[in-house]
Amino acid sequence: MIAEATDPLKAAKAAYAASLIGGLAAIELLRVAARHHDPQVRIAVADGLKNLAAAAPTDLVMNALNDPDVGVRKLALSTADRLKRADFAQRVAEIAKADPAEHLRSAATVTAKHLSTLAPGTPTGP
Repeated sequence: MIAEATDPLKAAKAAYAASLIGGLAAIELLRVAARHHDPQVRIAVADGLKNLAAAAPTDLVMNALNDPDVGVRKLALSTADRLKRADFAQRVAEIAKADPAEHLRSAATVTAKHLSTLAPGTPTGP
């Protein structure tokens, strides 16, 4: 599978392209790419998840929000903001309070405000 390629650029392109195509096979490819050792690939996954809209698996977004790489977390915040799921609110609030990267704390503060407007029981993703 190309998402497991040793060339991170090829793997990242494959992951992002899969997010544009969508479907169950794309989600499976994104799951594989999300475990890639290179953060460039995980960044492509975190950004690409927003392309899946309602089909984006909540667990993949949460994994990206918890990634050790600041770039992955940054793109995951953007995706969480775009998807607007109550499931992300607690983790985003934690990033806003305690992430080591100041720019992520600022971005998370904005995203947390957007997510706080969701009513309790707002439908969550898959």
